Amino acid sequence: EAFRSASTVGKDSPHLPWDLLIVDEAHNLAPAPYGQESDVSQLLGQLAVALVAVGAGITVTTIQNPFSPGGSGIPLAEPFAIGFTMLWVVGMINSINFIDGLDGLSTGVSLIAAATLGIISLAATAYQPMVALLCAVLAGALAGFLPWNFHPARIFIGTAGVFAAGYA
Repeated sequence: EAFRSASTVGKDSPHLPWDLLIVDEAHNLAPAPYGQESDVSQLLGQLAVALVAVGAGITVTTIQNPFSPGGSGIPLAEPFAIGFTMLWVVGMINSINFIDGLDGLSTGVSLIAAATLGIISLAATAYQPMVALLCAVLAGALAGFLPWNFHPARIFIGTAGVFAAGYA
């Protein structure tokens, strides 16, 4: 109860990590033993982090159509935008998880994706320097991790790393 007064639980809370701590303490959550993570609990975690993005107002509102004249996009109504965003986030996390079986593959793919997105975010049509900075930080972290994850891998990215790389 002492923590509850320090934070208001909810999507508008500026203290989201504290909110997660409150949930952890209230329900006495413990990590699963190594190798016994439940697929259902991982999916629920993926849906939870997707809901964090949607709760923050981040949704995919338009799907770009490169074959249409003028490059116009296909607008999505709000319920479809929310559903598509949830599907996209869960799909990206799972795609990184699926390719995590080979030494260096998920790290290398995530590194290339972060570097490419960082460069594209500096283009004149999308100029977003903060996105480029965050992509550079992620790419740098992945580049520092890659030598240790390359064949023969000495350390692995694991479930938490897959969540971070896929979510980013």
